[in-house]
Amino acid sequence: MAEKVKKRVAVLGPGAIGGFLVGALTKAGCEVTLVARPGTASQIAKNGLCLKTALLGDMVARPQVVENLESTFDVIGIATKANDLIPALSQIRAGIGEGTIIIPFLNGIEHIALLKKEFGKHVVVGMIGNIVAEKEREGCVVSSSTNVTIELGSESISQRALEEIADLFRPSGIVVSVEETEAKVIWHKLARLSVLAGITAASGKTLGELRKDSLWNSRLEECAREIAEVARKDGVEISADEILKQIETLPDSLTTSLARDVERADAGEVDAILGAVIRRADTYGIAHKTFDELFSLVRKRLES
Repeated sequence: MAEKVKKRVAVLGPGAIGGFLVGALTKAGCEVTLVARPGTASQIAKNGLCLKTALLGDMVARPQVVENLESTFDVIGIATKANDLIPALSQIRAGIGEGTIIIPFLNGIEHIALLKKEFGKHVVVGMIGNIVAEKEREGCVVSSSTNVTIELGSESISQRALEEIADLFRPSGIVVSVEETEAKVIWHKLARLSVLAGITAASGKTLGELRKDSLWNSRLEECAREIAEVARKDGVEISADEILKQIETLPDSLTTSLARDVERADAGEVDAILGAVIRRADTYGIAHKTFDELFSLVRKRLES
């Protein structure tokens, strides 16, 4: 039997999620190319990518590091921040061939339409969940998460092709599922994420602190109701109770990357997550009073 040809895999963005993905693929035995900005690229090329993680262990990954792709790849994962996406696309354009599959692992929803407009049938919807990961410093990612998941979905790429991509990640310990629709992939994560990101960024509190506060608990419940209605209009049946039950399983210490950004006076993905939810709700004529309130509170924290 002929040996299975290894897929050529690249990851755009050496941040916390991009670094974690590179580590996972490396542990799974893949040869990975990391696409990074000039200064970061030279540093990681010299020192490797340090990972201190509960799931993958402690390791130094040594991907090939480039500033721009110059030949075609089978799979390209995108792990930039939403506000860095557009300028970063020029770094991967030459790597996209007829059979290339592009998987964005960004938070939010509006980036998908942008990428599909740019790259059409090549784009698969991907979400990484149950993960808290941070850059300890440039070129070093830390994560205490042990139950990391990836979901993939596409209406243009075959389930078999998606399963082949899933198999790239599975040996690392990440639980990967292939869903029937793109909307399911989006809302399985975004329904929970938008509530948590909004509440933690607006309050500056951990989940445990929020649980002890009746006002914030009420806001959390109202957000879950609003986002569940938006998801249902997008064709995904999820209830506010389901979202709240998912949140109940999370530790008191939990915060979000958006909350950490706001703490540093960095608007980060405020618009990509909260703004996008509000605009989606407007599209369907759904009330979003609580999300409006959170958005306003986040802006006040950033201004102060």
